[in-house]
Amino acid sequence: MFANMDPRMILLMREWLVRCGSVDSSDIVYAIQIHERADIPAALKFWSERLGLPAGHLRIYLKKHNPSPRRKNIGKNYYGTMRMAVRRSITLNDRIAGWITGLSRHCGVG
Repeated sequence: MFANMDPRMILLMREWLVRCGSVDSSDIVYAIQIHERADIPAALKFWSERLGLPAGHLRIYLKKHNPSPRRKNIGKNYYGTMRMAVRRSITLNDRIAGWITGLSRHCGVG
């Protein structure tokens, strides 16, 4: 699972999963985590356009309203956080674990 507010990071992670992790793009699921008082239709449009996905492919998870948020990402440019997850990811997890083992041995930290 990976989550970020920057569409470039989501696109970068998706590209890495497909190219390096041999993940089929149909196995990647997307969800917007957004506050309940935010402009949800605008968030759907924002993420759909930037990720090149139909809005129907995006799930919505609402966060309860906080009347005094400490966060600065509020207002008309707030589109929530995109969360990506990979279905059927056991092979990917094993592959990543192998990379970590190999890299740690190569660097002398394992």
